[in-house]
Amino acid sequence: MNQTATSAAMTPRRILWPATPIHAPKPSTMIEESLPFTVRLVRDEEDLNKAVQIRHSAYARHMPAVAESLRYPERADTEDGVVVLLAESKLDGTPLGTARIQTNQFRALALEESVEFPDWLRGRTLAHISRLGIVQGNGGRLVKFMLFKGLFQILGAKRHRVGGGSGSRSAGSHV
Repeated sequence: MNQTATSAAMTPRRILWPATPIHAPKPSTMIEESLPFTVRLVRDEEDLNKAVQIRHSAYARHMPAVAESLRYPERADTEDGVVVLLAESKLDGTPLGTARIQTNQFRALALEESVEFPDWLRGRTLAHISRLGIVQGNGGRLVKFMLFKGLFQILGAKRHRVGGGSGSRSAGSHV
């Protein structure tokens, strides 16, 4: 998909089920720390282009042949039942990481094209995370952790089975 076609297709997509709250420790035992970045849902074409930039860069380090096909947004990025997370620096807004989450709310998971799920997973609401990309550097591990925290906040850790996707090692509000 080229960038021109993306702008017409770029409308915020929502996952319709409410997320179940994750049980957190009591406030008196929690330590609050400010992170140097935010994690949020991609809202527009500019956000999606930042996510694609990180995705391409991460895949170029590990899978250069695949990276060539990831220079532009993919059709799946704007489908119903799909959200893209973006981690950005608070200092200058540079993208630090991204991940795409697809649910089987509107269609089968892309993963189901290559894997047959066991009977106990059939008919359940499932999610698949893919196109994980993180900038290279010291903060990458924390960015990756917070992207997965965002995944759980969006989907609800207790309500949905979550599957990891293939990819490089690399709502609407901040996570």
